[in-house]
Amino acid sequence: MQLKTINKKILREILESRFSNDNIKRIKELPPPSSLKDIDIASKRVKDSIARGEKIVIVGDYDADGVVASAIISTFFEDIGVTTSLVLPNRFRDGYGLSEEIARTIDANLVITVDNGITSFDAAKILKKREINLIITDHHTPKENLPEAFAIINPKRDDCTFPNSDICGAQVAWYFCAAIKNELKIDLDMSKYFDLLGLAIIGDVMPLLDINRVMLKKALKALNSSNRAPFLVLKNRLNIESFDAQDVAFKIVPRINSAGRMSEAKVAFKFLTSTNIENATNLYLELENLNNSRKEIEREITNEAISKANSSSQIIVVDGEGWHEGVIGIVASRLVDRYKKPAIVFSVDRDEAKGSARSFGDLDIFEILKESSILFKKFGGHKGAAGILMDASNIEELKSQLFNKKIEISFFDDSNLLGEIDFGYIDDKFMETILDFEPYGEGNEEPLFLTSNLVVGEVFYSKDNLHSFLKVYDKFKNRFFKAIGYGMKIEIEIGKDIELKYQLRYSYFRGKKDLNLIIKSYKII
Repeated sequence: MQLKTINKKILREILESRFSNDNIKRIKELPPPSSLKDIDIASKRVKDSIARGEKIVIVGDYDADGVVASAIISTFFEDIGVTTSLVLPNRFRDGYGLSEEIARTIDANLVITVDNGITSFDAAKILKKREINLIITDHHTPKENLPEAFAIINPKRDDCTFPNSDICGAQVAWYFCAAIKNELKIDLDMSKYFDLLGLAIIGDVMPLLDINRVMLKKALKALNSSNRAPFLVLKNRLNIESFDAQDVAFKIVPRINSAGRMSEAKVAFKFLTSTNIENATNLYLELENLNNSRKEIEREITNEAISKANSSSQIIVVDGEGWHEGVIGIVASRLVDRYKKPAIVFSVDRDEAKGSARSFGDLDIFEILKESSILFKKFGGHKGAAGILMDASNIEELKSQLFNKKIEISFFDDSNLLGEIDFGYIDDKFMETILDFEPYGEGNEEPLFLTSNLVVGEVFYSKDNLHSFLKVYDKFKNRFFKAIGYGMKIEIEIGKDIELKYQLRYSYFRGKKDLNLIIKSYKII
């Protein structure tokens, strides 16, 4: 394949083309809450509930999206002077979302779910029988039928006219709060919750195009100017002056997720809703300990999963007795990265198996797994990820069904490789063009470049030997850059030729700004 030669003009043209089909380019163009099906009747029901002094209970979820959605809606009600209670399910004790047990025991007149509920058919029936109204706010893919609820707010409903279906649960919750505000005719600036909202958009890996791109750009600005105690603590503890999307994805979200993965999601909820520095600091330290434990367990299970994986299968399926349920989703992601295929990881407990699936590229893993749903007890999710509960005895049958599954993936590992670039074009002006199109992430991948004809001038490694640091020279221009290979042990002699695929990033140290190459792959020539 003939690659383009990249310069600043061509780079801008390529990046601009990514957003040519976007309908929403500015925050004032956001679709109104009323474009979400059922949101008007739901907000009127909340208004009536407040007037009657009823008990309102919010049921959230234990991942970053669910915790942030819970924080936004709980804080919103607190801001308007309405008392609510929150149920955040425990992954190990309660399972996902609004369960039958929660529905049987909950003390409420009105239940509102955030980031869950679209597949809670039995729980919805129990609440209806108990004459408790249920409002579901969710973004996961509905099944053919919908639960019996007073209202269901989900942009993926077939009869919903909301123009952007790929939004996260926290965005749906934010829209619902905006509708309630309008119904109550309250003067409240809904942008005050954007600092929280950005964590969920990134944490749930939403495509950063159209509405998500516009909302995240505003969210990152809000995050960096926020005076919320948790964000002040994060800046201090992580030594970050200004958060970008990478910081949120790799430094904040894993810590938020670690609570629900390893213990109780309420630890993360309390951290995000902390109002003083001391309390936020203590909760941060608790999250840090949980995250460190998560990383160690994840590393062990990933190694086991790799040893069990059949790389010939179209979809990788592995299982292990007693594997920690809190990390199997991350392990599935690690397998996707390694094999460039969708992956499902099951934790087996006696006769039952809980699985977490992750997709690859543009493949809709939810639709693929629907064809095998006869094997499942419970099943839900969306295009990029899915959760499964099934009898352990059915795992081998699932492996058999998926082994030769005909799947088409238009995403390849180098799909965001824009072209070849000469070191002579790389300067601050070139970087300005890259930064103009932030934030980068799913759907708006960070630009990847190729440079050949490089020679290695220096090589050294981190103390733990996990990361490589090279100084590479363009042999024709005699220009050099520092190249960093995170998670790579690049064993190469000084003076050897190398070809690099890399992204460009600034690093800051003691007031000095350096432009570095972040190595994504390499070839020793």
